[in-house]
Amino acid sequence: MHFSVDTKTACVLRESGLFVRHGSVYLRYLPGDSYRYSPVLSKRQGSSVQRNRIKRVVREILRKDAGKNPKGSYLVFIKGECSSLNSNILARDIGFLMNALQGTPR
Repeated sequence: MHFSVDTKTACVLRESGLFVRHGSVYLRYLPGDSYRYSPVLSKRQGSSVQRNRIKRVVREILRKDAGKNPKGSYLVFIKGECSSLNSNILARDIGFLMNALQGTPR
């Protein structure tokens, strides 16, 4: 089970969330009391099967590291063709971004 970002929070994140990027992952972050995240992919990035696989991988990475990551809301944008991405690349890029956020004042 994952905890998705609601529509209202997603709009706020898109407008005023902290923006960081590394490799194929772009992240919007807004500090908060709960830990919520949603992966975002475009239809142009691959078939629905490929996009859903990437979303599952991203959710698993974020769920696994929930205790280490700063609390707040995340929109995780994945760039590039889905067929060129794998779990190792995504885990590396997301891990790098989460480490960068650790130094962000809350």
